[in-house]
Amino acid sequence: MLERAVRAGVIGATDAELIGTTRIGDVELAEVANALGISYKACHQRHRRAESALVEWLSSDRYSPFEFVEKGPETPCSSNGGRPRQGRSMDRRPDKRRSTPMPRR
Repeated sequence: MLERAVRAGVIGATDAELIGTTRIGDVELAEVANALGISYKACHQRHRRAESALVEWLSSDRYSPFEFVEKGPETPCSSNGGRPRQGRSMDRRPDKRRSTPMPRR
């Protein structure tokens, strides 16, 4: 979800990493602030703003919980469900089977 928010331009990649590290990675905000070289207060504000933007996006009409893959163009084989069958006949009904079995190889 964070990756999708970054692709949608809702939050930046650093902000997504900040949220992911503190919420999912269970790292203290003070540790992250130190690693970023910013004060705790600045890190807290950045974190709060990024989460607010994320929550606003998640509750808006712009966000869809589903991400669909576009269907590709049909090829001559895809209308039959894949590659053309070779070997056996498509008709597998018992009354249409051969009277003598095929020899095994």
